[in-house]
Amino acid sequence: MEMQSTAAGTLAQSQAAAAGTGNSFTYADLHAITDGFSDEIGRGGFGVVYRGKLPQPDGEEVAVKRLTTTTDNNNPKQPAGDDDDEQFEKELGAVRSIQHENIVEFVGYCNGYTPSSTVLPDGRPVYRKIRALCFKYMEKGSLRKHVADESLDWQSRYEIIKGVCEGLNHLHSKGIVHRDLKLDNILLDGAMKPKIADFGLSRFMGAQETTRITRNIVGTFGCMPPEFFCDGQYSKSFDVYSLGTVIKEILAGPAAADDGSIYGYYDPLKKKQASEYWEQRLVEDADVQRVKACIELVPLCWGLDRKKRPTIERVLDTLNYTDISVQKEQHYYCSRSSGPQPEKSRLEGGAGGELRDIDMEVTPPPHRLKAVWLKHGAVIDSLQFSYTDCDGREQGAGPWGSQDAWDKVLQLEPYEFLVGVSGTTGGYAGLPTSVIRSLTFVTNVRTYRTRGAPVGDPFALEAPAGSCIVGFHARAGHFLDALGVYHRPI
Repeated sequence: MEMQSTAAGTLAQSQAAAAGTGNSFTYADLHAITDGFSDEIGRGGFGVVYRGKLPQPDGEEVAVKRLTTTTDNNNPKQPAGDDDDEQFEKELGAVRSIQHENIVEFVGYCNGYTPSSTVLPDGRPVYRKIRALCFKYMEKGSLRKHVADESLDWQSRYEIIKGVCEGLNHLHSKGIVHRDLKLDNILLDGAMKPKIADFGLSRFMGAQETTRITRNIVGTFGCMPPEFFCDGQYSKSFDVYSLGTVIKEILAGPAAADDGSIYGYYDPLKKKQASEYWEQRLVEDADVQRVKACIELVPLCWGLDRKKRPTIERVLDTLNYTDISVQKEQHYYCSRSSGPQPEKSRLEGGAGGELRDIDMEVTPPPHRLKAVWLKHGAVIDSLQFSYTDCDGREQGAGPWGSQDAWDKVLQLEPYEFLVGVSGTTGGYAGLPTSVIRSLTFVTNVRTYRTRGAPVGDPFALEAPAGSCIVGFHARAGHFLDALGVYHRPI
């Protein structure tokens, strides 16, 4: 009892001295907190996790992840394992720099020595190196324990997916690549809110760095992208690949993967089966659309070319856009007098024809693009599109150019939004100025096939991150001479 009281007093002093960056604990502190490391709750490649409780008045339950190394040196300042020290410092640096509701809360750490009962023949004691990290205890444990549970309904699964994406987005905004995102490293608190945990493999990346190479290929099969286990390359897209596996396993849930393969969602049939599984169990169409959005994200995150995987910001854009688009209430729409208004891009193409535009003096600004029609052959003859305005009413514009636009090239799903339009401009039939020769539409989930003749000078019109294209403006006469877009924040 006297030892526990002394340890509690030392701990209180440690907490007061290191507020804000995590408490610096001694070995005696940890021994008292964990009741002699008596309650083991987890074990992994980098240490053992114990359950404990901070002394009063806090009394908060914590999880202590402990790594221990032994040295036969009488000088505790000389470490036995430099690699272990480096590993610990990297993980400590990561967890001390982040605070977010979807990342496990860091409480403190221990990095020191304590003499053991073993004595060398010359009388010198053997010191034990104590490295430990302390986090807030998560009552529900890892997500792995819950995904196959029938009682975990779709709404809870979707909130977990969004929470994981929010946490990962925060990590990437701080330049941290987790490199070990999986169900076991996503913990759930009492309210089933997800918290990303275990930063043992995480690395910092500079603002200008796009990729790094390592010879230490460590991780979980199915969560490691091909460029990592083949060539040791890692970047933020590493975590996006892992996220695809996490979303797939959350979606599979009680159904599990029929073929036992995590790669099933590359197959359109598997995507259809997953969608049908949830459609049979859901009543609200809004939830069905959210399921479809998540199913579409999996193969995108699993892209073999890391440069073509979506960023975590774009993944979040997809989920947020789906949430907004499935809402029926009027107050979810924008206002023509308040909130962010659509921004107008430059025109790409020639100077022929007349200016064509949406008359925002007559109708409210566009809020969501719905469909696009084209007439095309050797050039883009005309363009027509429909959209939902800020009052929730459907509007249309065009055809701009020739009198009809017969090819419906775009019919956007509720979870789908346009992020870019590319194409080519060039001369045609002796015209004095260039016209639009081809167009390719790119959404958050797919690239549509090119219409027209892809010859001439290339151009690209893109929505900034966090935004989507909601309408067009143009120059048009007998053909579509030039094209521009409207984009707005999601």
